[in-house]
Amino acid sequence: MAWSFTWWGRGATSVDRRLSSCFDDTAQRLESFAARCAGKAGPSSAEVAAYQKSVEQADIVTLGEHWTIAFLKRFGLLCSKDDPFIPTARQRICDFRAEEAAKDSVSRSIFHRAQCVWQLGIDGDEGALADGLFESGEPICGAPASHGLYVCRLRHTREGDAEIQALCAALDTSVLRGGKAPQGLKLNLHLSDVPCVSCLGCTLQFQFRFPGLLKVSFDRGRVQSKDSKIIPRPPPPPSKRGNAVPYAPLPNAPHDGVDRSMLRKERPNDGRADSTSFYLNPLAARRPDGASKGGEEAVPHKLVNGRNGAPQQQTYYFSAGPSFYGSEDYDSCQ
Repeated sequence: MAWSFTWWGRGATSVDRRLSSCFDDTAQRLESFAARCAGKAGPSSAEVAAYQKSVEQADIVTLGEHWTIAFLKRFGLLCSKDDPFIPTARQRICDFRAEEAAKDSVSRSIFHRAQCVWQLGIDGDEGALADGLFESGEPICGAPASHGLYVCRLRHTREGDAEIQALCAALDTSVLRGGKAPQGLKLNLHLSDVPCVSCLGCTLQFQFRFPGLLKVSFDRGRVQSKDSKIIPRPPPPPSKRGNAVPYAPLPNAPHDGVDRSMLRKERPNDGRADSTSFYLNPLAARRPDGASKGGEEAVPHKLVNGRNGAPQQQTYYFSAGPSFYGSEDYDSCQ
């Protein structure tokens, strides 16, 4: 859901049309339920269950960067790139991760959890009425349903997503608790990752309750600023049999410049015609005794009487004959 394909100026492809159709269906599904949430009575429990089931059965976790931007633009939720809140929020997320890394170098806040910086204030004023930073995890500001926001389960429960917690915190402020926003009020959210479909639905539910108040911006997630260093592959472990080159041809083989660990070691060309192969004629010569001809060592075997009385050969694929213990051996260990 993250890309739009146009091939060499040929216009929309079948993939493009399919993605656009899925996007329109998802947007309409979220919009119809968000409009129902804006009413005084709110959605019934049956409507909430039907909405959650429809989103979860669609199994679209995220729209990706391209279509998420298109979604936010369609409903007037996309924050302008020139908004000074965005670089400030990015720096705040970087500082937060640095603090967590100082506490624990393998903290989930660095590698796994998403963060959301939020700010509620009057447009044009430098100060903020309320702000903060949340990261995905256990909900802090209560369940979103208690604030009139309804999430869906996409891969996992979404009550603790960072942007959901930020919306709940904003709704819990005194300025929005009454359900009426003053003139010029503005709520900014900046996300460290692309929001999921469930979170987009909640932002749209908020937008229908407080039109024009919310603006959302996001980053693509953790992106490497520089290429990682190429670490050479360690040498293969030494052979237990003392073979100097266990995994590759001999050094004088004509394979210069090729990683020898990726090459097959061929059998010695000693003029022996008998060899075992799946592709050989079944009437051709075969090795009757495992590796006794052409291998490095003989394979132990013994003859036993079969069910019909005819002798049968049992072969043991070990470097030595197996040892069998009798009752006297166990009695002597007592």
